Amino acid sequence: MNRRVKTYAALTLLLVGSAMGLGACTKRLATPAGPTGWTLDNHQRAQLSDYKGKVVVLDFYATWCEPCRAETPRLVQLQRQYAEQGLQVIGLNVGGEEDREQVPAFAKQYGISYPLAFPDDEFADAYLGDNQNIPQAFVFDRGGNMVKRFVGYSESSGAELEQIIKASLTVRPSIAKMIREKLIDKSIGDNKKFRWRSHEISRIEGLSDAVFAFAVTLLGVVSLECPR
Repeated sequence: MNRRVKTYAALTLLLVGSAMGLGACTKRLATPAGPTGWTLDNHQRAQLSDYKGKVVVLDFYATWCEPCRAETPRLVQLQRQYAEQGLQVIGLNVGGEEDREQVPAFAKQYGISYPLAFPDDEFADAYLGDNQNIPQAFVFDRGGNMVKRFVGYSESSGAELEQIIKASLTVRPSIAKMIREKLIDKSIGDNKKFRWRSHEISRIEGLSDAVFAFAVTLLGVVSLECPR
């Protein structure tokens, strides 16, 4: 297997696809309407851009959803452990109107310290429109780019969620940008090699900065060199 094939194989295994948990509930459908964001329990409005500079986990859940209940202690632990490093978990309740009054008791039962909010229907539909199962957790890097989507919950997906969070907290967008520039600089040789390397870099440019840099760290610069 040449280096080009190795590169794509490794990147595919590491970066493609969404984590599927063993358990999931079906969200109660809502009609999209209104602005895109969510309302906190103090009636204040918020949106993803308000948290730029932090690693954000948007967790769509319902209090009646058993897999959501299984996931919640992990989210509580992650928020406590990584808050000072810049993690912000936000719980978005999609359990229906009748579930709203259950949220305070749910928060007390699990000792939830992160914000619990109610997403606009349009916002929820944008993220869950193709798959109504919950819980679903979306991880965003410090630049507001989506890193990974988790559907359902299991112990293995919970462990993977923590690894993705740790990687996103460690790597800032500026570092990933520097890695790209260094890789391109090191590729300078004959014109053919330079064009090949630049093409390969551009092929993965769409990845979030945190995931790109994390992948480069794992794969090593040599895996991105052109074949001899």
